[in-house]
Amino acid sequence: MVQEVFADDIICGLLFLCSKHEFKGNQRYLQETIFELKRKHGGVFDDFVFSEDLYPYSQLLERVFSRLELSRIISFDNPDYKYFVLTPNGRNYIEKKIMPLLSDKLEILRNIAEDFEKAVGKE
Repeated sequence: MVQEVFADDIICGLLFLCSKHEFKGNQRYLQETIFELKRKHGGVFDDFVFSEDLYPYSQLLERVFSRLELSRIISFDNPDYKYFVLTPNGRNYIEKKIMPLLSDKLEILRNIAEDFEKAVGKE
């Protein structure tokens, strides 16, 4: 049985494949980065539709990050939300439940993860 891959799964896979697991949490910066990665890498981000207001913005992307925080896959360990981390339990969950769904997208996600980490990885 083939399981559907959702936008949340793509973002989880992307975070999982980064070598470090701390990222800049600024919503505008995350939105702009995924927008640019969509332009560069295409298909894997097709579910994310961006409006062009003050900056490219996807409601779906904001909801994905909210769900990841609510489910404790990511955590904002600072009061001003400057950075977020992929939690150990989140890594474990992604590895066991989500990565098997992404086997046909691993190569492209690895390439995207490098660009994503350069853009929003914690310095």
